[in-house]
Amino acid sequence: MPRLLADPNLEICPDYASEIYDAVCTALVDDHTTEQQAIQKLQAVWQAGNTAMKVQWQEQLNHEQEDWEEQARLAEERQVQLAQVEHDEEEAALKEERKKHKHKYTPIQDSGVPTETPVMPAAYALHRLQQSDYVKLWHFTNNGLDDALNTSLTTNDNAMVMSRLHDGAITWTPAANSRSSSTIIANQDLTFEEFCITCPQMITAMEQTNWTKERILMMATFWRNIQIHPFRSSRDPLAPKALLVYQAEQRRLWHITAKSPKGPYDLSMINEVLLEKTRTRVYWDERRKKDNERDYEVCRHVNAGNLVKHIISLPASHVFSMCSLMFDIPLSRNTLLHLAHLMPHALCFMPHASCFTLHTSLPHTTCLNYHWLYALRQIAESAVHCLR
Repeated sequence: MPRLLADPNLEICPDYASEIYDAVCTALVDDHTTEQQAIQKLQAVWQAGNTAMKVQWQEQLNHEQEDWEEQARLAEERQVQLAQVEHDEEEAALKEERKKHKHKYTPIQDSGVPTETPVMPAAYALHRLQQSDYVKLWHFTNNGLDDALNTSLTTNDNAMVMSRLHDGAITWTPAANSRSSSTIIANQDLTFEEFCITCPQMITAMEQTNWTKERILMMATFWRNIQIHPFRSSRDPLAPKALLVYQAEQRRLWHITAKSPKGPYDLSMINEVLLEKTRTRVYWDERRKKDNERDYEVCRHVNAGNLVKHIISLPASHVFSMCSLMFDIPLSRNTLLHLAHLMPHALCFMPHASCFTLHTSLPHTTCLNYHWLYALRQIAESAVHCLR
């Protein structure tokens, strides 16, 4: 059905009695139909057609209204969808912003200025604790906390630094999650006072990083047993050192074992057999250190006397050549004889240096420590000055 372009309600029935419609009316007039009846028939036909067009027009208006409402509904849905997409994008951006700068959006607590400074270790230490990895106790000492406080305000969280993994591979990691080991003190080298200060502060950090209560209790018991062990009050100065070495080694080993197929074990109870072995090892390490220091002092004095005897026994021409070559100081044999009396005064000039072999034009090779050569120079200059 063709679409109506005009509203039939506004149309008026034509005047079929006018001269313009005479031909139509004359065609309808016959023996049974008068002219007036013909006009009435034409009006009835027009009226029927107009009524039908009115119905069609109303249906057309209804369809148009429905189409318009549907278009409006679809447009509104599109606006809602666009608004939802924009809202989701803003929420995602805000979420990323909160994640990236979470400290910026942390709610302000109604608690006032704290009387005591809270425990705030380095981000590197907290990152490892969150992964249940091994962390050195130094990060939770007073010096470590002070260092973390000083560096936290100057470190860019977005900065990336190169770091080496356990397998030797090089990777890029956030600067906040890495830490130079130049200032970190090993666990066994902490003083017992630093160790006692560190333990409760590290337990607090474990609670903040959601360690299980079972593991926190185990670590707290382990450190308590270390602190109350009889070695702690022993008159032997190496006994407390053995405790520190034991706790450092065993806690590191526990972290390694915790990630192995065997899984973690109870670390809290002190293994007295291992502790005694550790004490023996600490004793021998200290013994070797003192023996090396003693041997160095003995060797220093013995080699000094041998050096003077060796030089004095050389021919005058060789002594002259050696001193001229090494120090650019020509010495006579009488000057060299005076060196033995000046040797004790020259020992204070001896620095620590490595050993090397001196090859000269002499008929033999002389192997000397560099600090003996330095001492010989001091002796030679003193001898020349005294004999002038």
